[in-house]
Amino acid sequence: MRQLLALLLVLEGIATPIWIARLLPSLAAYDALVVVVIVARLVTAAGLFMSGWLLTNQRPAAAPIARAAVLVSAVLTTMEIGFRMAPSNLDPTFRWPVVALYWVYALGVSWYLRRK
Repeated sequence: MRQLLALLLVLEGIATPIWIARLLPSLAAYDALVVVVIVARLVTAAGLFMSGWLLTNQRPAAAPIARAAVLVSAVLTTMEIGFRMAPSNLDPTFRWPVVALYWVYALGVSWYLRRK
Protein backbone atom coordinates (compact mmCIF):
# COMPACT_ATOMS: atom_id res chain seq x y z
CA MET A 1 0.00 0.00 0.00
CA ARG A 2 2.86 2.35 0.86
CA GLN A 3 4.41 1.87 -2.57
CA LEU A 4 1.07 2.57 -4.27
CA LEU A 5 0.75 5.83 -2.33
CA ALA A 6 4.31 6.73 -3.27
CA LEU A 7 3.53 6.11 -6.93
CA LEU A 8 0.35 8.22 -6.77
CA LEU A 9 2.20 11.09 -5.09
CA VAL A 10 5.02 11.00 -7.64
CA LEU A 11 2.56 10.89 -10.55
CA GLU A 12 0.63 13.85 -9.15
CA GLY A 13 3.90 15.70 -8.65
CA ILE A 14 4.83 15.08 -12.29
CA ALA A 15 1.40 15.81 -13.80
CA THR A 16 1.13 19.27 -12.23
CA PRO A 17 4.13 20.85 -13.99
CA ILE A 18 2.84 19.44 -17.27
CA TRP A 19 -0.53 21.15 -16.63
CA ILE A 20 1.21 24.39 -15.73
CA ALA A 21 3.43 24.22 -18.82
CA ARG A 22 0.28 24.25 -20.96
CA LEU A 23 -0.87 27.40 -19.13
CA LEU A 24 2.39 29.35 -19.53
CA PRO A 25 1.60 30.96 -22.91
CA SER A 26 -1.59 32.50 -21.52
CA LEU A 27 -0.41 33.16 -17.95
CA ALA A 28 -0.26 36.95 -18.43
CA ALA A 29 -3.99 37.01 -19.17
CA TYR A 30 -4.94 35.68 -15.73
CA ASP A 31 -5.66 37.69 -12.61
CA ALA A 32 -2.90 37.92 -9.98
CA LEU A 33 -4.87 35.72 -7.55
CA VAL A 34 -5.11 32.97 -10.17
CA VAL A 35 -1.37 33.17 -10.77
CA VAL A 36 -0.75 32.89 -7.02
CA VAL A 37 -2.95 29.78 -6.87
CA ILE A 38 -1.08 28.27 -9.84
CA VAL A 39 2.30 28.99 -8.22
CA ALA A 40 1.04 27.50 -4.94
CA ARG A 41 0.00 24.39 -6.87
CA LEU A 42 3.50 24.16 -8.36
CA VAL A 43 5.13 24.37 -4.93
CA THR A 44 2.69 21.78 -3.60
CA ALA A 45 3.47 19.50 -6.54
CA ALA A 46 7.14 19.66 -5.59
CA GLY A 47 6.18 18.59 -2.07
CA LEU A 48 4.04 15.75 -3.41
CA PHE A 49 6.82 14.51 -5.69
CA MET A 50 9.43 14.77 -2.95
CA SER A 51 7.25 12.97 -0.42
CA GLY A 52 6.48 10.20 -2.91
CA TRP A 53 10.17 9.78 -3.62
CA LEU A 54 11.02 9.75 0.09
CA LEU A 55 8.20 7.28 0.72
CA THR A 56 9.64 4.97 -1.94
CA ASN A 57 13.01 5.11 -0.21
CA GLN A 58 11.40 4.64 3.23
CA ARG A 59 12.74 7.86 4.73
CA PRO A 60 11.35 9.03 8.08
CA ALA A 61 10.49 12.52 6.78
CA ALA A 62 8.23 11.10 4.06
CA ALA A 63 5.03 10.71 6.07
CA PRO A 64 4.85 14.22 7.58
CA ILE A 65 5.73 15.86 4.27
CA ALA A 66 3.21 13.72 2.40
CA ARG A 67 0.43 14.43 4.89
CA ALA A 68 1.02 18.17 4.70
CA ALA A 69 1.39 18.22 0.91
CA VAL A 70 -1.73 16.15 0.24
CA LEU A 71 -3.88 18.26 2.57
CA VAL A 72 -2.60 21.50 1.02
CA SER A 73 -3.29 19.95 -2.37
CA ALA A 74 -6.87 19.21 -1.30
CA VAL A 75 -7.36 22.84 -0.26
CA LEU A 76 -5.92 23.99 -3.60
CA THR A 77 -8.16 21.54 -5.47
CA THR A 78 -11.15 23.05 -3.70
CA MET A 79 -10.05 26.53 -4.76
CA GLU A 80 -9.05 25.59 -8.31
CA ILE A 81 -11.87 23.27 -9.30
CA GLY A 82 -14.61 23.91 -6.76
CA PHE A 83 -14.47 27.69 -6.81
CA ARG A 84 -13.08 27.87 -10.38
CA MET A 85 -10.05 29.92 -9.43
CA ALA A 86 -7.80 28.22 -11.99
CA PRO A 87 -8.41 27.23 -15.60
CA SER A 88 -9.81 23.76 -16.07
CA ASN A 89 -11.54 21.86 -18.83
CA LEU A 90 -13.57 19.83 -16.31
CA ASP A 91 -17.30 19.78 -16.93
CA PRO A 92 -18.92 22.05 -14.28
CA THR A 93 -21.37 19.27 -13.43
CA PHE A 94 -18.53 17.19 -12.00
CA ARG A 95 -16.49 19.84 -10.20
CA TRP A 96 -17.83 19.30 -6.66
CA PRO A 97 -17.87 15.48 -6.89
CA VAL A 98 -14.23 15.65 -8.05
CA VAL A 99 -13.38 17.92 -5.12
CA ALA A 100 -15.15 15.56 -2.71
CA LEU A 101 -13.32 12.52 -4.11
CA TYR A 102 -10.00 14.31 -3.84
CA TRP A 103 -10.74 15.13 -0.19
CA VAL A 104 -11.54 11.46 0.45
CA TYR A 105 -8.21 10.53 -1.18
CA ALA A 106 -6.30 13.20 0.79
CA LEU A 107 -7.84 12.28 4.12
CA GLY A 108 -7.28 8.57 3.40
CA VAL A 109 -3.61 9.15 2.60
CA SER A 110 -3.20 11.31 5.69
CA TRP A 111 -4.91 8.73 7.89
CA TYR A 112 -2.87 5.83 6.47
CA LEU A 113 0.44 7.64 6.87
CA ARG A 114 -0.41 8.72 10.41
CA ARG A 115 -0.98 5.07 11.38
CA LYS A 116 2.38 3.89 9.99
